[in-house]
Amino acid sequence: MTDTPLPENDDDSLGGNPSPVPGWYADTSADGDSYRWWDGSTWTHHTAADPAVPLPSSAGSAASGTEGSTATILPVGQLLTQLFRILAGQAGHLFPVVLVVMVIPAMFNGMMIRWAWKDSKLTFTDDGLIEGLSGPPLSVAQVFGVTISFVLVAMAGIWTFAAAMNQARSFIDGEPMIWSQSIQSASRRLPHLVALWLLMAVLAFVSMMVVLLVGAIALPLLPVLLLAWLVAVVVVGVRLVTTPDWVLQGYGPVASLKSGWKVTKRNVFSILGRLFAISMIAVGVWLMSSIIAVPFTAIAGGSGQPAFEAGQREVRIGDFLGDNPAVYAISQLFGAVGTGTTLAVWAVGLTLIANSLQRTRPINGPSKDDQPV
Repeated sequence: MTDTPLPENDDDSLGGNPSPVPGWYADTSADGDSYRWWDGSTWTHHTAADPAVPLPSSAGSAASGTEGSTATILPVGQLLTQLFRILAGQAGHLFPVVLVVMVIPAMFNGMMIRWAWKDSKLTFTDDGLIEGLSGPPLSVAQVFGVTISFVLVAMAGIWTFAAAMNQARSFIDGEPMIWSQSIQSASRRLPHLVALWLLMAVLAFVSMMVVLLVGAIALPLLPVLLLAWLVAVVVVGVRLVTTPDWVLQGYGPVASLKSGWKVTKRNVFSILGRLFAISMIAVGVWLMSSIIAVPFTAIAGGSGQPAFEAGQREVRIGDFLGDNPAVYAISQLFGAVGTGTTLAVWAVGLTLIANSLQRTRPINGPSKDDQPV
């Protein structure tokens, strides 16, 4: 199968021709042999490896709701209502995902950081800002351990995010996944998601290097160029906000970028406002988890924050991390749960945005000459 998304809808593609009948059609944009259900007016999110499987009951209602639909992106109030509804309905499965996927890598990362920098000291300016880090040099083992722990945390974060998106998508389609199914399904698309994030990071890095190079040649223009680059990154980021959902539907990284760019056309400011609303909820969840973790840091023997005596401008990192590894690990557990829950909130919110946009601007259906399998 190719890595090309189905053609973008245009005004003349189906004009005057009868729409293909509902049924399973080969999804040439997905990886591997896959079929997607066409409801007679738009693609649904139902896929199958075997076209002999019966149509899910929820697809019938989805079809009736999308035929001739002129729906737009969800209003903020409706988006937040559905966000809380999914979080409440899937809480019993979202929480196990966080525990299984996020906790161990996050705790390992925390312990590696503590091991590597416990005896190092932070130097502060008179205004209380961090000025530098001093202490014994890290050993090869410490560098390796810290690096591996950060990689594992990043992978766990992407995996948790994908599993939460799977649960949100299945809930929207009326067939909620259990936590183990969402993890297994996400694991199959994990390499594609990692490739997607790496591709986006490379594009951002290359564009930044170009801006800096041009700015070095024309130094007075550098501030303007950096501001323009920052604005462009925000706009492009909003335009590509649905790409992880496309990857989870079976598209490759490049095809997901193309499809995500198309469906967000003329919706940048609408999406930006909804992302702000989702971020407020996500930040609230993260702050609550941080507040819960503070007492355990204190029990571990740390202050949880740098504390100065008169004239003191150096603080040993171990003094506010705590010297009790076991209790410190518990504090990291709460931090991991908070981070994972925050990712789940973001994943559900982005899935709702992606779902409403995909149904508003459906990609073209099969050719009028095609027949269902």
